[in-house]
Amino acid sequence: MLVEDDANIRDALGQLLRVEGYSVLAASNGREGLDLLARLPERPSLILLDLMMPHVDGWEFLELLGRNRTMAGIPVIVVSAYINRAKLLSAATLGEKPICFLKKPLDFKRLLEMVRRYSQPDQAGAC
Repeated sequence: MLVEDDANIRDALGQLLRVEGYSVLAASNGREGLDLLARLPERPSLILLDLMMPHVDGWEFLELLGRNRTMAGIPVIVVSAYINRAKLLSAATLGEKPICFLKKPLDFKRLLEMVRRYSQPDQAGAC
């Protein structure tokens, strides 16, 4: 799942992931992403999440996701130009899921490595 408010970035990342063979569900903000998660018959293997979005931002999305027992274990890769090390470190300890961070502009090779790693059900551990 891809949660990103910038349509150009959302479309480009979605296309890149589809070309690499992944199924991609996309949401334009955190509220839309949470609503989409609630309707899915099974949880996604991974969430790519922007932080700075309208309605429900990435921080609130992470908090609400962590409260949902069914969804709390989904690995999250935060992709954002916003970097606040203290806040990122505290977010990395939310729930049982791994939370990784990639700074925009993205290194697509690194992004694809992380997606491969965390979209595998048997993969776990630190980023």
